[in-house]
Amino acid sequence: MGCNFPIIFDTYKGCTHCCRYCFTNFRAGGRHTGEGAKVTPFESAVSLERWCKGHRGPREAWCDWEIPLGFGRNTDPFQPCEKVMHRSLDALKVFAKYGYPFLLTTKGVFPAFDKEYRAVLKDCNVCWHESMCSPMYDKLEPGAPSFEKRLEAIHILSGIVPRVVVRSTPFFPELWESHIPHIRRIKEAGAYGILAETGQLLRPKGMCNTRAGRLYDYAPNIKAKYLSLLKEECHKAGLKFFCCDYKDMGDSCYCCGTEGMSGFTPNYANAAWYFFFPKKFGYTPKMKEKGTGEAFQNLYTGRKSFNVIRESSFAELMDDFIRKTEKEVFGPAGAGRR
Repeated sequence: MGCNFPIIFDTYKGCTHCCRYCFTNFRAGGRHTGEGAKVTPFESAVSLERWCKGHRGPREAWCDWEIPLGFGRNTDPFQPCEKVMHRSLDALKVFAKYGYPFLLTTKGVFPAFDKEYRAVLKDCNVCWHESMCSPMYDKLEPGAPSFEKRLEAIHILSGIVPRVVVRSTPFFPELWESHIPHIRRIKEAGAYGILAETGQLLRPKGMCNTRAGRLYDYAPNIKAKYLSLLKEECHKAGLKFFCCDYKDMGDSCYCCGTEGMSGFTPNYANAAWYFFFPKKFGYTPKMKEKGTGEAFQNLYTGRKSFNVIRESSFAELMDDFIRKTEKEVFGPAGAGRR
């Protein structure tokens, strides 16, 4: 409820990168990712084309503009199976055909070195997110390309796509010093900025010892300290800094690094804009229509709640969510936050 671009598109389910910290793996009880994971086709280029033509399902009924899609948020679209299945290539061709804006998240590199992929990418309106932190993380990502290979890919991609942002996630404060020597190299490769988000762990370890639901997180003062250090180093190197943990800490509330990009109109009706940039917060006429609230169904359970969702608008349910969040985060005085 705090994301500018909350609608996700994934061509695969399952991943073989074997990242030891993978949040998707935690949620699936260890069955979703890793060497033994079964990678299967998921959403298709056909469904993507329907979306680009304006089709919206019940959960997306509130969205009547070309909101950029998040491609590869749950499963990497350029893991090894793509070299055989080419589902992500088919999707790129649809994105290019319609000029539809999207954010692409990957640890993959082969599209940068493949002539066919490069030819399609040059016609795509994409903000390319290459996930990488430092060479120290290579041992945590044994099935993914190395840090150095990803850096090489950025050199190529930065001359093809509109913008490349390095996604430094998960950012582990304990490994902070390993980032420093490579921040300037990332700038020299052609990246626009660095997007950071601290990691979570299944079990407490080191400074990551604050319970957060099923996982463990870093305390707010630890996050703020080390993210501020990263921001300082980014600015020294001439890079923009974006922050998922604290959007107001970043150089823009467009925490994905898309500010100023043509066609990248975000969802201004989310909690981040309300709390940190309230002058931008607002609902579209579509969001105020009854029957556009199914995006909130995971927050409501039970028969009675389903009826509430079905009869409510996106705006009504977002207002309710913000009231509850404001009270929990800011206490009784929260009403004056704006």
